[in-house]
Amino acid sequence: MALVKGIGERYLWVDALCVVQDDFAFQQSQISAIASIYSKALFTIVAAAGYDSNAGLPGVRTGTRSVIQQVVALENVTLIPVINVLGYGGIKDSKWKSRAWTLQEKLFSHRRLIFTTDQVYWQCRKAYWLEEMVLETVERPLFIGPYLSQHELEIEIPTSMASRSDYRQAYEALVSQYTSRQMTYASDMLNAFTGISSALAHLNDDIMLWGLPESQFSRLLTWGLDGHTRHGSTHRTLCQDGSEHNIPFPSWSWSAWNCFAHPPFRVFINRGPSETEPLIIFYRSSIEGKIVKINEFWNKSYGTGPPDAEALDSHDNNGLISQWIGKPRYDERAVRLAPGIEFIDSGLLHFWTSTATVYVLRRKAIQWSFILDPFRYEVLDTNGEVLTNLVHMGSTSDWPRHSPALCGGRPGKIEALISEEADVLAFDLAIVNRSASPPFLQALIIYWNRNIASRIGHATVSEAKWVKLENRVWQTVTLG
Repeated sequence: MALVKGIGERYLWVDALCVVQDDFAFQQSQISAIASIYSKALFTIVAAAGYDSNAGLPGVRTGTRSVIQQVVALENVTLIPVINVLGYGGIKDSKWKSRAWTLQEKLFSHRRLIFTTDQVYWQCRKAYWLEEMVLETVERPLFIGPYLSQHELEIEIPTSMASRSDYRQAYEALVSQYTSRQMTYASDMLNAFTGISSALAHLNDDIMLWGLPESQFSRLLTWGLDGHTRHGSTHRTLCQDGSEHNIPFPSWSWSAWNCFAHPPFRVFINRGPSETEPLIIFYRSSIEGKIVKINEFWNKSYGTGPPDAEALDSHDNNGLISQWIGKPRYDERAVRLAPGIEFIDSGLLHFWTSTATVYVLRRKAIQWSFILDPFRYEVLDTNGEVLTNLVHMGSTSDWPRHSPALCGGRPGKIEALISEEADVLAFDLAIVNRSASPPFLQALIIYWNRNIASRIGHATVSEAKWVKLENRVWQTVTLG
């Protein structure tokens, strides 16, 4: 308040005070408006000193900052030493920069006055200034690096999208940046991303489904993870009638996982320049059991809806697609929602797809401090042949070795692979997407609990190898 008064302004919005924590309905209204609040502010005051709110704003009051710079007066010039940038992290190492919640604050604020332990920074869309250096005449100083990460400075919410690819890349960059930060409560995974997802959705006339854009849903299902665990939290949802529901985060969304771990979450798999077509038709269901179709972007050369296998084969020229895509593809239970009808998403996905039981060979890996997963993996077919080694798995440390429940009925060749350093787990692969050049299939690695599947990993499989699998089944999958 002393700072605001000192610069001649009257109004101050403080998130910890203005977002009433014990009024859930009001809290949700403020979270939804967070992008507007920051973007319309004259500037944002960032308390980047210390580790909590008790650190205050060093330098605003006398005695709150202890930086000493000796002045050396020469004949024609006065010199002072700069702060030791090698031992001083400034913004780069601040707690503020590491928090997931503050990414929205950074992205939507047009101007930021940032207080660190030893000096104050000013950031706006055109300039980066700091207290100890005269930068008014420097367009983009190269020596800003020790204070601020250049990548951090440049990442921002786009104002327009030239193409579908631009939209996807912007989304992936923002999710990658978000999941590299820290969060205290996993239940806030989507809340702290609300402003970002709303801004992106507005640009592309899109909606977000548990953090994934509907328009490119199947492609963006193929994020990867290496040794991470599910956090098991629920997302608190407010209905129009005032009732509340705590809905478990679905395993198919990155928001269900402990992303904020070392090493950083591997958010999206690098599949090269090839575009994909959403061959699998996905549906989502409400907590009341209503099922609606997820509307992805379709390549207009195939018409207005999802292409059939024969049409794709005629475009692709390899004739493999019709060998694994079966029928039915549509869910006859689906309904069309009337405008204004509330839909509280249960987190369950429903889709027809090609599946197969496979064996995941789990070997102990060399342990390094920067590697989270103690295992490396290969996917084998039922004959023990390698189907793919392009595998990203969540943590399997709690999955018991040689469990009959998981690996019952293993063929002898698979059994022979088991040793003190390696064992085998049985999972299913479920195809969710396809890239045309080269022809690869993107599959989720899933396990079943009664009739509900959960995701534990992702694999990229050669389409030619997939169609040769003898145990392929076309079936409906409910994925939670």
